[in-house]
Amino acid sequence: MKPSDADLGDTTGVPESPGVKATRSSGPPLHTSGASIDPLAMTGTSSGQATARVGRPGFDVDAELARAQLETRLYGAGRGEGGPRIGKYQILDHLGRGGMGSVYTVYNPDLDRKSVIKLVRPDRSSPDSRRRLLREARLTATLSHPNVVQIHDSGEYLDEIYVVMEFIAGVDLDAWRRQGPHAWPEVLAVYRQAGLGLAAAHAQGVVHRDFTPRNAMLGEDGRVRVLDFGLAHARRDAGEVIDGAPGSGGPRPAAVAVSDAMSEPGSGDSLTATGAIVGTPRYMSPEQLRSVPTDGRSDQFSFCVALWEALLGHLPFMGADLFEYNEAALAGDIRPPEDLRGVPRRVLKALRRGLAPRADDRFADMHALLAELDVRPLRPWIGLAGVAGALALVGLWFLALPATPVSPREQCASELADELPVTWSALPGPIAGRLGEFADRWRAARVELCAAGVAGGLPAPALRRGLRCLEKQRAVFVGLVDRVTAGDALELDLGALPDSDRVAACTDPLRLADGAAPPSPAAREAVSRVEADLARAETALILGRYAESEAIAASAVRRVREIGHAPTLAAALYQLARAETYGPNADAAEATLREAAGLAERHDLHDLAADIYLRLVRVAMAHGQRSADGSVWFAVLGYKLARLDERRGRRWAEGLEYLGAIALDARELATAESLFERGAAAEEGAGPLRRGLVELRLGRVQRLRGDAAGAAGRFARGLALAEEELGPEHPQLVQFLVNLGEVQLELRELEAAEATIGRGLAISTGGAGGAGRGVYRPQLLLAAAQVAELRGDMAGAGALARQARALLRDRALPADVRSYRGAVLDLVARAAFAAGDATAALDAYSELLAVPEGHLSREAARLLIAYRNAAGLAVTREQPALALRFVAAAVPLLGEPGLAEAAGEALRVDLAAREGEALLALGRPAAAVLVAERALERWDPQGRREDASTADLHLLCFEALKQRAPTQALPHARAALRYFANEASLREITEILETWLRRYPGPSR
Repeated sequence: MKPSDADLGDTTGVPESPGVKATRSSGPPLHTSGASIDPLAMTGTSSGQATARVGRPGFDVDAELARAQLETRLYGAGRGEGGPRIGKYQILDHLGRGGMGSVYTVYNPDLDRKSVIKLVRPDRSSPDSRRRLLREARLTATLSHPNVVQIHDSGEYLDEIYVVMEFIAGVDLDAWRRQGPHAWPEVLAVYRQAGLGLAAAHAQGVVHRDFTPRNAMLGEDGRVRVLDFGLAHARRDAGEVIDGAPGSGGPRPAAVAVSDAMSEPGSGDSLTATGAIVGTPRYMSPEQLRSVPTDGRSDQFSFCVALWEALLGHLPFMGADLFEYNEAALAGDIRPPEDLRGVPRRVLKALRRGLAPRADDRFADMHALLAELDVRPLRPWIGLAGVAGALALVGLWFLALPATPVSPREQCASELADELPVTWSALPGPIAGRLGEFADRWRAARVELCAAGVAGGLPAPALRRGLRCLEKQRAVFVGLVDRVTAGDALELDLGALPDSDRVAACTDPLRLADGAAPPSPAAREAVSRVEADLARAETALILGRYAESEAIAASAVRRVREIGHAPTLAAALYQLARAETYGPNADAAEATLREAAGLAERHDLHDLAADIYLRLVRVAMAHGQRSADGSVWFAVLGYKLARLDERRGRRWAEGLEYLGAIALDARELATAESLFERGAAAEEGAGPLRRGLVELRLGRVQRLRGDAAGAAGRFARGLALAEEELGPEHPQLVQFLVNLGEVQLELRELEAAEATIGRGLAISTGGAGGAGRGVYRPQLLLAAAQVAELRGDMAGAGALARQARALLRDRALPADVRSYRGAVLDLVARAAFAAGDATAALDAYSELLAVPEGHLSREAARLLIAYRNAAGLAVTREQPALALRFVAAAVPLLGEPGLAEAAGEALRVDLAAREGEALLALGRPAAAVLVAERALERWDPQGRREDASTADLHLLCFEALKQRAPTQALPHARAALRYFANEASLREITEILETWLRRYPGPSR
C-alpha cells in the first residue's frame, strides 16, 4: 500500500516573498501552493492573546465551584452557568486532591467534550511544582498508546499550571480490586494492559516512578490507562538520568526532544535531584528507597507489588510500620501467600523475580515480564486432529478399495465433501464471491492431495506435510468466515486471501516445507498450538487488525523460542514481520525477516524463504528510495523462485511492483513505468482488481511527469476495474478515490474533486453502507481542506486539517501515510494565522519538529514550504532561536532528488533570509550578513535580479550594516530600493530606504 503524492502545487516554482518591513516587526509571509498571507496583515493581537484574564490572583476554585453548585440547587441551572472556569474550560465537579494539586471534571464547549483537569494547588505554586506538572504533560503527551492516558492540553491560568486529559468513566485498579474477588486470569488480563502502558512509556525513554493501583484506571470500555506521570523522568540510557539536559550530545528520546522544543535553550529542568525520594512508599522500588538512579525496572518492581496484591489479597512484604515494610522490601523478604487462590506457580515465580531487591536480578524489561505472565487456563485443544484423521482415512482406503472401479479422485471427492463446514453465502456479494473462490480451490487441492495418497503417488512424509499445509489455510478460512459473519469486516483485505498459487503450493512437492517434526509428543502439541495461533494472526492481518496480529505473532515467537523448533520459529518470525510492517514497529521488520530468512535457508524451507525475500523487497520499498537493497533482495528472490520452478506468477509480479515503487519514490519515472508494466505482464489471468492496481501505479507515473489529465484518466479506469470486482462501496476503492480526487484538485476541477473526495470519506468512515479503510482518511481530509482553501473558506479548511492532524498522531499508521503531517500542519498553521491566532499557528509548526515525519526525504517539497513558513512566523513572534531550529530542519532536505532545482534554489534563498533575520534578532549582525551575502552570491552572482527574494536579502544586509558599517550598507540599500520602489503596497519600506539614503548619500563617485 502506497498512498499517492499530495498536490505539490507550486513547489516546482515556489512563490516569491513580497518583501518584509524594514523594522522586521511584521516578518515574512506564510506561503502555500494556492495562496499566500500578506505579511503586513501579521501585526496585531492574536486570538490567543485577546482573551482577557478574569478573576484574581489566588483564585479559589473550590470556593467558586461550591458557590455555583449552591446557586444551581437554589435557583436552577440558569443561575449556575456562571461557575468557575479555567480559561475556556468550565469546571463541573471536584474529583479529588493529590500530592501536587486538585483534580476536576471540566467541559470544553469548543469541542463539546468532557475532560479532566489537574490544577496545582495555590499553596503549592512554587516554580518547582509548576514545572513538574508541565513536564508531566510534555512527557505524557509524547506517549500515544491505548493504555496511557491521553493529554489534550496544558497551560497557565492566573499563575497556576493546568493539564487537561481525557475523561475516563471507570474506577482505578485499587477500587476495582476491592470490588472483587476476581479470578486470577481476569486480574492478569487487566494488569497486562497496565504493563503494556508502562512498556510503551519505557520505549519512549519515560520512567513513571510512581506506579500504584490508584495511578491506573479501568474504563467502562474495559481498557486500562496508566496516568499521573507527575514523577516521571526521561532517561537517555540505563546509567544517565536526564530530567532535562538540553544541549547534551547523542540521540534523544522523543520525550526529551519535545521537552527541549518547548523550553528555552540551556534552561535546566532537573526537578528531582538524584538524592530525593519520590513515589508512593508501599510500592516504591529499592532504588527509590535508596535514592539511587532509576530506570524501567523500578516500574517493574512497583507493578509486581500491585499485581501481587491484586492476585493474593495482600502486599508482598510485611512490617509493623512503614519503616519495617521498606526494610523487608530492601532485603527481598517476601511474605508467603496465605491463600494461593489458584494462581499458577509460574506467575508467582515471575512476580518473585520482578520483586528482586537488585534491579539486575529482575526481568530485562516489561515485555519480558509480561511474556512470563502470559499464562492461560488449560482448555481442550483440537490441534491437528483433522489431519490425523485424514491420514488414518487414507490408510483405510488402501485396505478397503471398492470392488467397482472408482478413481482415487472420485473416491476422495465423495468422502471429503464436507471438509469446510461453514457458511458464507449470506455475506456481502464481493466477500462471499472471493471466499467461495478460495473454498473451491481449497477443496480441489484437498481432493488432489488425497487422490495422490490413495494412488501411492506421494510419499507419506510429503502427504503429511501437504495435509498440514492445507489445515493451516483451512484454519485461516474458518476464522475469517466466523469473524466476518460476526460483523468484523471493517478493514477486510480480500487480496490477502491465499490465492490459487498459495493453495497449489500444498500439493507441490517442490514447495512443501520439509522441516523436521519436533522430537517429543509434548513439543509437537506445543508446535500445533503455535501454528493455530499463527493462523489467528494471519486472520487478523487479512481483517486489517494489524496490532492484534502483531501481538499474537509476537507471543507465538516467544513461545516457539522456548520450544526450540527452528522451522516453526521461521514461520512465526515471518508472520510477525508481516504485521510489523503495517504499524509503529515497521523499522523492526527487516531484522525480523533476516532472522527468519537464515532459519528458512538452514532448514531448506524454500517456499517460505521466497515469501521472506519478497517481503524484504517490500520493506525496502516502504523505507523509501532503498533501490540498492530492493534490487539485492529481488535478485535473491529470483534465485529462490527459479529453484521452485516458478518463473512467473504472483510473487515475481509483486517483486517487480515493489521495485517500481522504489523507482517512483526516487523519481526514476521511466524505470518505474517499465517495472510496473513488466509486473503486469508476469501475472497472467489477473482479475479486474489487479489490473486496476496497475492503472493506479501507471497513473502515479504520469502525474509525476506533469501529465495530470493523463493521470486522471488512468485513475478513473483503475477505479472502474476495481469496482467491477469489489462493488461500489468496498474499502479498497479508497486508494483509487484519493488519487483521483487529488489530481482533480490539481487540475482545479473543484466540483469533481469535491465529489470524489466526499465519496472516499463516506467509505472510509463506513458511510453509505460501506466498510471503512481509515488509513487513507488523513489524506482525504487534507484534500478536502485544500478544496475548502481554494474556495476561500479558510475556517473550513482549518477544521478539516485539524481532524487530519489528530488522526496522523496515531503511530500505528504506516509511515507513508504519516508523511502527510508536513502538509497538514502547514495548513493548520496557516488557517490559525488567518483566524488571528498566531500562537496556535506556531504550535502547529513546532509539532512538526518533534516527529520523524518532519524529516522524510520523499516529502522534501512539502516540508520545505512548511519549515520556511514556520521560520518566518517564529521570527515574527520574536522567537528567533525557534526560527533557527526550523531552518536547521529544512536544510538537509534541499538536496533531495524529488525536489525540482528551481524550487530548491528559491526555497534556499527564503530560508537564508529567515536565518539571517533570526541571527539579527539574536544580536549577531555579522553572522546575519554572512548568511545573506553567501545566498546572494549563489542566487544573484551577476547582481541583476530584482525579485522579492533578492530584495529581502539586500534589505537584511542593510539593516545589519546601516549603523556599524554604513558604507557597506549603501549598495544593499540601493539594490533593495530598486525592487521596493515599484511596489505600491510596500511604500513604508521605500520611504525608510529613501530617507536613509538622503541622510547618508555615501562617498562621492
